[in-house]
Amino acid sequence: MTNDSRPTVYRHLRLLFPAAWRRQHEQEFVETLRDVDQDGRTAAISQFLDILHLCLVLRWRQVWDGFTDTITHLAGRILTPAVSIIALAFLLMASTMRWAGQIQLEFVLASIVVVLIPGIGVLYTVSTAIAGGKQRGLLAALGCTLGIIPHLIVAFLGLSGLMQLGSYVFEIVRWLGVFYLAWIGVGMIRQNGASEVQDNDISQSNRQSATGAYRLVARAVLVNLLNPKLTLFFFAFLPQFLNTASPSLDSATVNSQLVGLASLFMLLTLGGFVLYALAGSAVRSWIRRKPTVGYWVQRSLGVVMLGLAARLAATER
Repeated sequence: MTNDSRPTVYRHLRLLFPAAWRRQHEQEFVETLRDVDQDGRTAAISQFLDILHLCLVLRWRQVWDGFTDTITHLAGRILTPAVSIIALAFLLMASTMRWAGQIQLEFVLASIVVVLIPGIGVLYTVSTAIAGGKQRGLLAALGCTLGIIPHLIVAFLGLSGLMQLGSYVFEIVRWLGVFYLAWIGVGMIRQNGASEVQDNDISQSNRQSATGAYRLVARAVLVNLLNPKLTLFFFAFLPQFLNTASPSLDSATVNSQLVGLASLFMLLTLGGFVLYALAGSAVRSWIRRKPTVGYWVQRSLGVVMLGLAARLAATER
């Protein structure tokens, strides 16, 4: 074997390597092969397999990156905030019609009141729409609605046992919510309100914008996940409308009824939060013409967040 054996093997296989990789790394790679090619006893077949393995790894990475980029591109074009909200609304309507049975008017009216009363999720949705525009506001509304699902899952797994532990669960959620609200409030106060209100709607279909959208939805989910109002709703309010007295209803029926009522509540939440997002977007259009107002609105919302955190911390067990 000569000292140029590995580079020679590479030259025979170079066309199998991705062209973009060759343009950026070929010269450095060949120099590296010359530096490490000092053992004359290494079999030619071993050298061939090593370089071929590297070639296959690079090709696989190229194919995988192309696949993920395509999926992200399609998701950005198909799963827009509006389309995602419409799809979720139809799914919730189907679940409500299938499982809720006879819906009591009192439950509907009380749910509407709970949804429309400004709280943590409403404030987060409005502030997001003001700072980022309609698209981001709709994503926040979507995430806050999806944040109800963990509460539903906990209630679905066993209302009776969790009702006994309800006070402890509420305490855990309450303090997590306090710290998270304080963190959001401080962040909003520290932001430059005038510069934050910019044309940053999520309209591009690239990896970065998709990642930003997922992160925004995840934050909204966390906001409502730590919302003690929802904990109280599923532990104390919703069970009152479950028809558990009828001997013909077994636990599976009760659970399906729970899913139906929760689906209706999520549907009302989605509709209400979309309205709040649109209202925040309208306020944004006005604020952009008055930068000074935007500066104070951003900080005022942060102070309100801190106030909600303080109020939540002062809530008695």
